[in-house]
Amino acid sequence: MNWLIYLLEANAYLIIFFGIYKILFEKETFYTLNRFFLLLASVFAFILPFIKIGILNPQLNVAEFTTSNTYSVAEKQPGFEEVCLIVYLLIIFGGLVRFAFNLTGIYRLISSVPAKKIENIRLIQIAQSQPFSFFNYLFIDSNLEKTDVVMTHEKTHIKQFHSADVLFFELLHIVNWFNPLIILLKQEIKAVHEYLADEEVAKADIALDEYASFLIQHSRSKTQKVLINQMFNHSLLKKRIIMLGKKKSVPASRLKYGVMLAIIPAMVCGSSFALTKNYGVDLIAVKPVQQNPAQSKKATNQTHTKVETVVIQDDALSSKTIEFEAKSAQPKMSSKTKDGKEQAPPPPPVKFKVKKAELLKPEYDRMGAEKQAPPSPPKEAKKVQAPPPPTAKKIQFPKPVIKEVKELPPPPPPSEKE
Repeated sequence: MNWLIYLLEANAYLIIFFGIYKILFEKETFYTLNRFFLLLASVFAFILPFIKIGILNPQLNVAEFTTSNTYSVAEKQPGFEEVCLIVYLLIIFGGLVRFAFNLTGIYRLISSVPAKKIENIRLIQIAQSQPFSFFNYLFIDSNLEKTDVVMTHEKTHIKQFHSADVLFFELLHIVNWFNPLIILLKQEIKAVHEYLADEEVAKADIALDEYASFLIQHSRSKTQKVLINQMFNHSLLKKRIIMLGKKKSVPASRLKYGVMLAIIPAMVCGSSFALTKNYGVDLIAVKPVQQNPAQSKKATNQTHTKVETVVIQDDALSSKTIEFEAKSAQPKMSSKTKDGKEQAPPPPPVKFKVKKAELLKPEYDRMGAEKQAPPSPPKEAKKVQAPPPPTAKKIQFPKPVIKEVKELPPPPPPSEKE
């Protein structure tokens, strides 16, 4: 949800800048400086979120690595972020439609009445209408009194391109429709425009009291049009009269604008420390530690050792371990580099070493019972031939003795008495 974080951070900057303006610069009579402060502050509020200092937040690099190496395999279902984005864009679309409708109304008004060109200004006379200007078009009622004063006032708006400021802040309000502070910012820039125009009128041959009463007399309508600067704006009338009678600020008060040179870097440092963003330009990034060229060359020339162990058991009585150590061969390289310098000679060929290892340590079976190590074999094992198996001998058994059995006489017959 990077777009939402960006919008929230930009509007937070905008609130801070507007608060600084209300505290330090609103009551100063440097109207041109105040105008450019509001314009530049609104622009910088949306540029500063793209600036970060990675050394203040090491997690920035981790966030960039994880986001750049994360891929979604399954299709995502529309979630909270997607719904918020759709609602946000729909409201922006509605604001743009309203903006286009207001521009169309001004265009129809321009095309409906023929304009009279005076110098670089196109004068359009409209009956029973308040005077206003839009770029180089000046709309005025021919029956209005003190037309020269009105012309001087509106020419200031045209020459200083105040209509461009109004359109800029109107588009800013459309994009940041969720921030109610933009409404106050639009009113403030229009007030500064009127201060500048009133200052030019005050330099002419007209008394301030007479000019103030002229403004009060014609400031009856409370309706305010969006895309134009109206001379008789009822909502700004009180502020304009106060600023007309205010004493000019001393030139040393301009030094207060230099406070922003310290506030802007502090805001960037604070956002870099508090927020972990994976977008924007990193001014001071956390760079990985680089090895010394000599150490890195030495590390590349080192060979890696591979150990293979083979256990040979002889009748479960002895065991021998043979280890083979092999040095990995380096790839063939040319003797000269691109710069013409000679390189180090290639490593020696592969060597094999055979070592006799010590007796194996007691092993442990799965149940944890220790097995006794087999006894060490004799130094010189002799081959012993097994004796031949004994031949089978015949066993003679004695003949069985058979005895003759005499037959018993039959029993006597039973007597008659019984």
